[in-house]
Amino acid sequence: MFIFINLHQLNSQHNDLITEIQQKLPTKKSINDYLGKIESELNDLTKSTDRTIEKTILSKVKPSLVDEYNTIVSTLTLVEQSNQTYRATTLKGYHFLIDSEKNILSNSGEHFYLSENCEGDVFTKSSAASLLKDQYHNIWYVDKKADDFLLNIHSKKDTSGQCLALAGDAISVRQLLKNNSFETGLNDIQTTMIKFN
Repeated sequence: MFIFINLHQLNSQHNDLITEIQQKLPTKKSINDYLGKIESELNDLTKSTDRTIEKTILSKVKPSLVDEYNTIVSTLTLVEQSNQTYRATTLKGYHFLIDSEKNILSNSGEHFYLSENCEGDVFTKSSAASLLKDQYHNIWYVDKKADDFLLNIHSKKDTSGQCLALAGDAISVRQLLKNNSFETGLNDIQTTMIKFN
């Protein structure tokens, strides 16, 4: 009987020891959870590192718009990464938005007129020192020193080019002028290219 009690105690101690070891050892589920957490942290770290590297590269690379003689026409600042939109500033201080295909994205919007038939001087709500294009891809500008005036507007061309009569409403506008490359520093956008220095 003594042997049986000893065997029973040994078996009990053995079972207690196994239970204690099992409690101390992680289960397969907890190991998988732990590995998943580590993998997630590594992915986050990799993404963060990739963004940091991309920002560092973009801060070191200074794109510019150059003419056919490789002369800088405008400095470029990336404003939207997803569709490669740049804010361009000519060496003369005029600004516009441009994409990587050299499309001027700054639209002249509505053109306002003092006459009733959309003729004569053209006015816009755009800011001073703006370079803009119309629906026909003509380049316009607002002088750097242009003040806005409250004028009685009698007609306007909408963005499709249709002339609409207005009742002489007072609107705050600036004069819109056809591009003058001597003033703006931008000649023909089609002969330019984006260069990364």
